Amino acid sequence: MNSAPALPLHIDAFSPIPIHIQLREQLKCLIGSGFVRIGDNLPPASELAQQLDLNRNTVISVYNQLSKEDYVRIRKGAGTQVIENPRTHEDREMLALIRGVLHNAGGPDFDREQMPVSLLAFRQIRKSLVGETSRILFVEFHPNEYLAHKSEIDVIPKAEVSRTAIDSLTKLTPAELAEKLAEFDMVVTPYAGLKDISELTATSGIKIVAVGDIPY
Repeated sequence: MNSAPALPLHIDAFSPIPIHIQLREQLKCLIGSGFVRIGDNLPPASELAQQLDLNRNTVISVYNQLSKEDYVRIRKGAGTQVIENPRTHEDREMLALIRGVLHNAGGPDFDREQMPVSLLAFRQIRKSLVGETSRILFVEFHPNEYLAHKSEIDVIPKAEVSRTAIDSLTKLTPAELAEKLAEFDMVVTPYAGLKDISELTATSGIKIVAVGDIPY
């Protein structure tokens, strides 16, 4: 019986995704990716709770959920052991799909409703493993507005910037908007559009940065 190494988990307290779902999905990702192998023991609930600064009961609840889904076997006095489960292979395929379709969620039998949660879990794990590039969504209220503020954004280290018009975001359904925002670490917008962006993304919890002159 092996003991799993320290797990690269990252819990975002400001995420719209509930903490127990973040933890559950990240553990599934680690099992599906092979980082945690069949036969490995997950850390004791108290140990993982301390690592992530969570309530021990939250971790116990997640372990119980994983047990009900046959990802782990909980044995009194012997810990929580990862077990063979056909879903693990499905998760591995989904992780591969997520890597390849961040901008084009498709494929046979792919559940689009699970994309935001699974994508979030995958990206949060990567953030713990490596210093991940900052993904920035610049929202333009006027054509080519990004160019006027490019010098301000260039000071952000390791930034990957995507641009979109505000009209494109307002046309999205709440679910589509959540899926879109899940691809980014922050939204950048001119000060003049800060109020509109704040209202539009209020339920997402995403970080918003305003650039340019403050309107009076």
